[in-house]
Amino acid sequence: MRGEESMLVQALRLGKYVAAFMAFIVLLDVQAQDGDPTSAAPQDPDAQVAKRFRKVIASLADFWPPELRIPANQPYGRTRKVVDGEPRFQFVTRDPRISVDLDPSSELVFFLYYQTLVDRARDMARSKKQMIPTWSREEAVRRGQDVLAALYGSVPQDIQFAPHRPAFGFSDTDPGTWWVEWDQTIDGYSCYQGGLLLRLHEVLGVYSFSDGRRFDACPTEVNISREAALAEARAAAEEASRRYGSLFCGTGLGALLDRPVSLMAQMAKNGLVIVNPDWTFGRDGRWPENPRTDPMVDFRNPQRRLAYVFEFSQSVDGVADERDPPTVRVLVDAADGTILGGDFTLR
Repeated sequence: MRGEESMLVQALRLGKYVAAFMAFIVLLDVQAQDGDPTSAAPQDPDAQVAKRFRKVIASLADFWPPELRIPANQPYGRTRKVVDGEPRFQFVTRDPRISVDLDPSSELVFFLYYQTLVDRARDMARSKKQMIPTWSREEAVRRGQDVLAALYGSVPQDIQFAPHRPAFGFSDTDPGTWWVEWDQTIDGYSCYQGGLLLRLHEVLGVYSFSDGRRFDACPTEVNISREAALAEARAAAEEASRRYGSLFCGTGLGALLDRPVSLMAQMAKNGLVIVNPDWTFGRDGRWPENPRTDPMVDFRNPQRRLAYVFEFSQSVDGVADERDPPTVRVLVDAADGTILGGDFTLR
């Protein structure tokens, strides 16, 4: 009996070792699938997204110098996350370090940031006091379109070049880098905070990319005049200044002044732009006590509309500050004249 018990104990121990070994084999298999998506089952949606990550990296190889091209078998980490109510996969490699966020259900590349390239660009900037652009604006746009075609197979049809771009960066954060931007459009109207932004270094290539196209089709009827909308907007701006002026600006505010042309105004076609009016105050007649702690923002329940955009600068203690004036921005529904929302902003 004692011998039989000893054999049983040995068998149990052996079973544990076998189970542990099999678990280790399974773990290796999972890691192999994560690092090499071709080894996973074709119907696995996670594997399909991983293949897209490899495809994105491969499509941009020609836009990077050889020493910054990422190998096809580069190990990566993968994380599922939710940003502004949208699920996405984030892929990160360590050396070289790049981060890519992908939509799990479409070809959309939410975000790409090449940290190793950024570090190299800053090293170049430190060795040269100033980098002079060698491309023309037209050349920067053409090269940007080539990047879009590589990422998506062709340049998307629902975008138009943003007139305020491209710009060449001389700052510490963007040395030697072109910013090229396209607005998403619906019925010819630009979508505010909906578009594509590419940062492209003249020497090192694609610096970063983001795709913010989130706007579905929405009504674009215009039933009220700009003059009528302006009257509604001015009244809302005055109410906002009375309620929140000291909160946002920390000082007394004077009369509303004409606002210099801003980014949003440049986007507007006939003063109109498509917005998602989940703004800080004024939407649906609601005025929270403190917009900073109780903002009226709900990305899961958007209310996209065609809106008139009005921005009002203000004097501070009776003196206009032309350099950086406190500003109230108000959106007015082009269909019925209701206030869609507003916010304080700075140039």
